Amino acid sequence: MTKSPGEERKEERKERKVERRPLGGLSLKLDGVIPKGYVGRWINDDGSRLQDALAAGYFFARKDEMKFDKRNEKHFTKGSGLSKPVGTKDSGEPMKAYLMLIRKEFSDQDRAAKKAKIQVIEDAILGGDIGNTSDGGRYKPKAADGSPGIKIDNAGFTP
Repeated sequence: MTKSPGEERKEERKERKVERRPLGGLSLKLDGVIPKGYVGRWINDDGSRLQDALAAGYFFARKDEMKFDKRNEKHFTKGSGLSKPVGTKDSGEPMKAYLMLIRKEFSDQDRAAKKAKIQVIEDAILGGDIGNTSDGGRYKPKAADGSPGIKIDNAGFTP
């Protein structure tokens, strides 16, 4: 018995087993599964950013280490890391971002150091002593109980 064109297409679709993604929905184009114990970051090839990242302990992610949606696999080239076009450099040439990995313990140390720097600045803001050891005639608000009247709420913020 001959199948109708509609029945043939139905069978073709079943055989393809493609994961369906709604059209127009939100999707993370740079998303991937990072190996356990590492933190990933897309770093633009702009100025010395890649060299700085290498000096800080980052390394290029390799295709065989990562699990990506099929749409991202085309951005791999043999012998190089995963890259994705992200814009244009000031010179007019295309800018790429490269996925780089770092050990989680190094990433945690970097975040703690960054958080400590931010805390010093926030403490100065709360005390009204931004870059000044004397009063300097600056307005220093106080709450009714005498505590600093400026409140910084950074709940959920991770540097």
